[in-house]
Amino acid sequence: MHIKKGHQYSLQYHERKIETQYLLKGKIRFLLGSSEDSLEEIILNPGEKLDVYPGMVHRAYGLEDSEIFEVSSNDLDDVVKLNDDYGRIGKGNDLERDKQLSQE
Repeated sequence: MHIKKGHQYSLQYHERKIETQYLLKGKIRFLLGSSEDSLEEIILNPGEKLDVYPGMVHRAYGLEDSEIFEVSSNDLDDVVKLNDDYGRIGKGNDLERDKQLSQE
């Protein structure tokens, strides 16, 4: 995934999906917690990784232009978006909207 400096992906959680996010380049501020009210801030630098388990609320914010390599269980549409700067809210992915955003 590519996250531009000053941008962030959805505040979200997964019901089944387990994922590991490995930072290839850049710098990320990662928010992670058991609820929206208990988010811990974690700074990731290149070569560092973070594991995200079902039910964990999370979001990445680009402190620099960043590249994240994500490996996950095969639950690709298992996402519940709680808050999003680009209007994507609720369960599942909006692939058409994601494609539009990637071209901006």
